[in-house]
Amino acid sequence: MIYDNLHSGGGFGVLARPANFNFGESVLPTGPGDSYGRALLIAFANTLWVSFNACILATLLGIGVAVAGRSRLVLLRRVTAAYIEAFRNTPLLLQLLLWYTVLQALPPVRQAFEFGSVFISQRGIALPALSIDRLGLGLLAATVVLWIIARRIPALCAHVTQRRGVDLLAVASIVAVVLTRATITSPELSGFNFRGGWRISPEFLAMVIGITLYAAAFISEIVRSGIEAVPKGQWEASFALGLGRLRAMRLVILPQATRVAIPPLVSEYAGIVKNSSLAVAIGYPDLIWASNTAITQTGQPIQIIAVVMALYLSVSAMISLGLNLFNRRITKRYV
Repeated sequence: MIYDNLHSGGGFGVLARPANFNFGESVLPTGPGDSYGRALLIAFANTLWVSFNACILATLLGIGVAVAGRSRLVLLRRVTAAYIEAFRNTPLLLQLLLWYTVLQALPPVRQAFEFGSVFISQRGIALPALSIDRLGLGLLAATVVLWIIARRIPALCAHVTQRRGVDLLAVASIVAVVLTRATITSPELSGFNFRGGWRISPEFLAMVIGITLYAAAFISEIVRSGIEAVPKGQWEASFALGLGRLRAMRLVILPQATRVAIPPLVSEYAGIVKNSSLAVAIGYPDLIWASNTAITQTGQPIQIIAVVMALYLSVSAMISLGLNLFNRRITKRYV
């Protein structure tokens, strides 16, 4: 039955047919002649972009909350505990709708909050953008490749001073390329919206804020368990060396807690990617939104869903593989 459905209507040839819908926003270039396959790829890039930002921000916030939760200040510990309980025990969909409603309550475009060249309105955030021509992008890519090669040559980076020299040279090259090949464009009000610059939509903001706050509550608990797994003797040894509480946490405790925290973090990051599918509830054009539209127009759900499942599965596998390799490296360093 499934085999017959997979090969009905031309099978996966549906991905080559022209798609008849447009994206309100996309990370990759899009146009009216895009096929369904390219439309799913563009939507997949949007999903990855939201997930990437949420993973980075949730990790930073989660670590901060975990460290704050061990503070000597009772008020700070209670605030972090209240945050964790509030965001961990309410549905993510409800939180996304809350943040989207809050962003929609901002002033209209013509009455936007203005901070220099940055404008905040119900259409999102408009801020100056840095654009680099193709030659500049090529020089940046070449600099990064040369930096990686240089770091991998033991003769060049055998000592700390040599590694620092290579790092400083790479940073100086990147700054020089940016200063000589980049231009800054500021947003300007034109009609009913801003033109130019970089615009962040309220849908994207709601997604990143909602998933970040939700996931950070879980990540903070994971990091806290990792910190508590570090033997108390490590704290005492750090204090004996004259390190303060924060420096001991940053230099001694957190690196050792990492190897305990990484395995559960794999599931949390995969969960962030999967939770991004709720974007369809607030109109952000993610992979689920595009697949629903494609299914409605083509009438071939089996093929579309198979592609979407393969894409989500590939992301989860890559996250698991990358973090497991990192965990293996950390374990070798501290065991």
